[in-house]
Amino acid sequence: MQPALRRAISAASMLSFALFPLAALRAQVQAPPNHWEYVQVQSGTHDNQQPISGVVWSQFVFLPPETPWLRLHFHDAKLDKDSFLRITSVLDGATMLMREEHLPQWQYTSAFFNGNAVLIELVAGPNTTGNRVEIQQVMAGDIQPVVPETICGDFDNRAPSSDARAGRIEPIGCTGWIIDYPAGSNQKVHLSAGHCFGNGQVLQFAVPASQANCALAFPPPEKQFAIDSTSSQQVNAGIGNDWWVFRCFPNSTTGLTSFQEQGTAFDLAAALPALNTTLRNYGYGLDGTNVTGASGGNGSCSCIAGNGTGTRNQVQQTHTGPLVSVSGNRLNYAFDTCGGNSGSPVIDNNTGLAIGIHTNGGCTTAAGTTNSGTSILNANLQAAIVAVALPTVPNDFCTGAIALGVGVNGPFQNGGGSLSPNAWPCGGSNPGRDVWFRFDADCGGSHTFSTCTTTRNFDTVLQVFSGTCGLPVSLGCNDDGCSLGSSLTVNLTAGTHYIRVGGYNQQFGNFDVVVTRPTVYDAGPLVTSSNGGSGGAPVSIVQTSAPTNLLALGFNANTVTLADDFITNGPWCLAAIELFAYQTGTLTPSINGVFLEVYNGDPRFGGTPVAGSPGLANNLVTTAGYEVINTMTGAFRATETSPTDGTRPLQSVLVTLANPLNLNSSTIAGGRYFLRWSFTGTGASGPWVPPITVSDSRVTGDALQATSTGTWSAVLSNGAAQGLPFKLYGTTTAAPGALTNLGGGCSSTTLEVRGAPHVGGVVHAELLNPNPAAIPLIILGFTDPAAAFAPFCGCVQHATLDVVNVGTSYNWQVPNIPSGVGFELFVQGDQVFGAGLACDIGIGFRFELTDGYRIRLW
Repeated sequence: MQPALRRAISAASMLSFALFPLAALRAQVQAPPNHWEYVQVQSGTHDNQQPISGVVWSQFVFLPPETPWLRLHFHDAKLDKDSFLRITSVLDGATMLMREEHLPQWQYTSAFFNGNAVLIELVAGPNTTGNRVEIQQVMAGDIQPVVPETICGDFDNRAPSSDARAGRIEPIGCTGWIIDYPAGSNQKVHLSAGHCFGNGQVLQFAVPASQANCALAFPPPEKQFAIDSTSSQQVNAGIGNDWWVFRCFPNSTTGLTSFQEQGTAFDLAAALPALNTTLRNYGYGLDGTNVTGASGGNGSCSCIAGNGTGTRNQVQQTHTGPLVSVSGNRLNYAFDTCGGNSGSPVIDNNTGLAIGIHTNGGCTTAAGTTNSGTSILNANLQAAIVAVALPTVPNDFCTGAIALGVGVNGPFQNGGGSLSPNAWPCGGSNPGRDVWFRFDADCGGSHTFSTCTTTRNFDTVLQVFSGTCGLPVSLGCNDDGCSLGSSLTVNLTAGTHYIRVGGYNQQFGNFDVVVTRPTVYDAGPLVTSSNGGSGGAPVSIVQTSAPTNLLALGFNANTVTLADDFITNGPWCLAAIELFAYQTGTLTPSINGVFLEVYNGDPRFGGTPVAGSPGLANNLVTTAGYEVINTMTGAFRATETSPTDGTRPLQSVLVTLANPLNLNSSTIAGGRYFLRWSFTGTGASGPWVPPITVSDSRVTGDALQATSTGTWSAVLSNGAAQGLPFKLYGTTTAAPGALTNLGGGCSSTTLEVRGAPHVGGVVHAELLNPNPAAIPLIILGFTDPAAAFAPFCGCVQHATLDVVNVGTSYNWQVPNIPSGVGFELFVQGDQVFGAGLACDIGIGFRFELTDGYRIRLW
């Protein structure tokens, strides 16, 4: 926000205070007398290049010694992430913390501070720039003026009270209160009078005694809450239709909501009581007598500084009186009020339920006069309460945590959330509005939790716990893992874990929680182009032309069953299986039947289902304990002659097992297992399963298919053996498969490595745009020298010369043996020129190495 706009807001706020006439209809607003003091406070711009926060500037602000209180107005301020202002009263040490987000919440003002001086400190967050603050004016307190009397009868019978539900609104000078809505939420709605509405208002609780000269005193900043005027609703249309419904921002220093700080709220009545029922009021009206039962016709509703009896002035007091009459939404009653009582609750003294909002003073010493307010049953007021309230969140605390599954969960929102008692170890010192989730890890292992989807519209903070809600143990915390989203990878043990998501600086909005569990095996790739399909979508291309000459778009998974193998080299815990399919012409998820088993060997030669295997006869979509999630992948299957054909959208079928399968190669010959499966679907064609697809590779695996009669045959495409794509999720002692670019290149050509890097799979390496004047080489090595190839050459050798292939491409069929799981090898390209130039190692040739790649096998 620009400084000029901030000044305009400040001016508009001051004007709104001045426009409320105190005498008209005796609306009982009483702004604390004040004037403006002009100061010159300029911090200049400060950076902090250190990895920790630190004070980079500080200055005292002093007003005249007789000033009883003050409030800062910021002309300009810029606080980079994790930076804040710390403002401390010299008189009583009360401290307020303000971050960038709190400046607009507080309308570029501070809380109210007792005394005539404060210390302002600019604390810069680690590695931040451009922090600054400028103050040109300060609101300074004065003594009280004389206002109309509205005491009912001859005596002022108000008595001191301390109801935690009612607070004082400043600087307008009214009363506001917390109501118990929404039920079960810590983000409660507040009520006051419509004529009390204004920008820059603050609701204060636990207001201390005023000074004897009537000057107001203020509670510490943790008891002061900025009112969210932009989300509030209000009407000021006369007695009976004068109300204000609003929320408060969480406290900028503690992060707590007003309800969390006060711990209580008023319940609203569903019906009005009978006439003459005794009513009670809690309000912050003027009082110049500082005694209970002051004699009538006095200056109770005025506070004269020279009298020295102003300690109760605009401090909470209570009184009772009868309900005199009801006219529509107007209530008339006879309890004592003064200026400053506007907005205070009208309560049935018998039930404790709030029946109205006090708005106007009409009582005098004459019999039959009354004060008045708005009925809580006003239909528009009731509707506004519902409209202003933030949606409730059942998972505000750990005990209400919502269960998460693997994949995208949501959307969720944290607007109704509040600060949990657990301190945040990341996200600065003021994250809040956190909500809780629960995740059950079947096999444990490395899991990733994130809010990194387009649903997220605010700055999130995320933390993961083990243990219990009563004794949580933090496993990690993340603030900005993906721009302003959060992403955290932690190693889980099997069992229940808790995740909470909050907002940096109390921000709130919408978000998803994405859960990614560890992959123990990936049978091979399917997508051949990330953007070459229908509408620029990913696509899986079957190469029908020479030299590949493949034909199959997919293999029938309906009337036949499919099977493919995988090899373990130690104990595996298998929690879920992801399969892939399509139905021609079906554009939405269509799989309604999933049947699968895991065999302890080749089903053709005596392999049998392992203990706990689902059973091929059971439809896992409808089998208790199993979860099947069928989604569209966003990719398509097509031919190279029609790559943008959109009639075969690929589907994912994710099956979470009822109980994890424990696999161990020491009990299985060769560590070789087989996965067998079939589908049914609602589409007219298929379901079909596309094969593993590696560009320029004919052979991609050794899958099988069986007819309904049990006749087995190889899965072939124009005579070439094909593998089938699937993923296994769980944990293994072997290092996960990976394809990593190690860099080190110094060549004009590049090396592309693709394929199915697992035992039994195929890896394809190809030099792109080679120099025709050079001899192309592809080198496969079992170790990484990681050494400069030659002096002044600029490239690094990342593969020993164990296999040297002359040519621009090389296909390697990985041996199908257990010891290959987790094995690492290295591949690098080379161009060899005849001229002995910079990369000549002394044998008369020039070498240009590409980036090297490390291949770790599944």
